[in-house]
Amino acid sequence: MAAPCTDCAGAGTLTVDDGQQQYTITCAACDGTGETPTLADNENNGQAGQ
Repeated sequence: MAAPCTDCAGAGTLTVDDGQQQYTITCAACDGTGETPTLADNENNGQAGQ
């Protein structure tokens, strides 16, 4: 079992505040899965369709 991502605390997203607006973005460390080292299955990492 993978460990919770330490960048997003397992949420899969991060909230960024630029002083005027808040943005919710996908965590780049875990690719939104909330776990590391598990990445999302997509065509960019060679896992999709397998």
